Amino acid sequence: MKFSFYLSLCLTFGCVFQSPENILYGVPTLWSEPINDYLIIGEKKYPNDFDTRIGALEVFDDMLWIGYGDTRVNMGSTIPIEFRRFNDPSLNQVESTLVLADNQGAKQRTPNDTGEERIIPFNRFNKQLWQAGYDSNNDDELWTQAIPGPERLIQGNIFVLKNDENKPVWEKRRNIPGGEHVHDLAYLDGSIYAVGSGAANRREWEENSIYRYLWRSDDMGKTFSVFHRKRYSMGDGDTRFRALLTIGNTLYVFGYINPSDDDLPMEGRHLIVRNNKISDLDGEMEKVVVWKTWQLNQKLGLAVGNVGSGISKTFQIDDTSPIVLTNWSDKRVLYVTPGEKKGYWLLLAVNVLDNKAFGVYRFNEKSANKLFQILDLGEESFSSIALWHGDLYLGSSDGKIYKSNKLKK
Repeated sequence: MKFSFYLSLCLTFGCVFQSPENILYGVPTLWSEPINDYLIIGEKKYPNDFDTRIGALEVFDDMLWIGYGDTRVNMGSTIPIEFRRFNDPSLNQVESTLVLADNQGAKQRTPNDTGEERIIPFNRFNKQLWQAGYDSNNDDELWTQAIPGPERLIQGNIFVLKNDENKPVWEKRRNIPGGEHVHDLAYLDGSIYAVGSGAANRREWEENSIYRYLWRSDDMGKTFSVFHRKRYSMGDGDTRFRALLTIGNTLYVFGYINPSDDDLPMEGRHLIVRNNKISDLDGEMEKVVVWKTWQLNQKLGLAVGNVGSGISKTFQIDDTSPIVLTNWSDKRVLYVTPGEKKGYWLLLAVNVLDNKAFGVYRFNEKSANKLFQILDLGEESFSSIALWHGDLYLGSSDGKIYKSNKLKK
């Protein structure tokens, strides 16, 4: 009886509810070119040798935010890297966002100058959008070194999105002591944690004393202190804590060592923080290099291992031991974003074993090991995805944004 009534309504008025499993998207078409100024300057200064990707897409407060930049060649020291956004899906013009940065680094070249080399990744907690200061530009570093004192200091940035007269603005806080690089943020038990690498001051840094850092703030990001740091002691290589993931009352801290001068492979170095106590993460993930995490819900997340162009090793992490997602084992994971309904997620990945074909897949967080392809992208190279107003937006590896419309049945 109920089914007959629902069918009658559908035939009369049209069915407005569509199960996520049945939603597909059309062929992507070029929608916007939001970083052309950056690409033009980069191509002149570093021909074919700088990062051109739209490295992040994030929907927040009904706006679509993008991430871009390059820390390897320090593009933010050449051209201001900005927080750029789209306000309306019917308009493909990108807007730059004001950054409040008085006394938080070098003088801004424009009101939208972040002082960063790159914008990625975005973090959200306590109903706010945050950004870790991935790598300060040269002017910001020199500004910090000029602060009067017995040592030339190192500081890193964080940013928090706020509203000023109903307009979005980013507040810059140059408050991470020792933060040469600040890679990720997370929230646990009333505190904000940050991870990265650096040293207490320039003298320590120049003595090849590179540390991987875990910082903590107990005042919602106004100030940070060093919670834990560990020195790399194998020569001229590198070490960092790279990513965070909060699951229940546990904070996972993922890092690595990179003994590049000894021709040895990178290895994972991970911690667990629980009840203010630190312990090492062992088991199957112990030596895996984790480069990105995604929080699916308060009790479930993903940690993507391995760096480079090969196959990722993706772990599902809950309140039990981490589990390898075997059905993801032929893919290089690029990006994960919320899907059409709570509990559903979309994955951008490269099928490494199938002619390096790019594709978008859907999964339910209750059964993350089951992937369903919803869009075949062929060999066209993409780097990020987001679902906005029902349509799929794809950031490309050459600095463009494509739109894939939801197909109507």
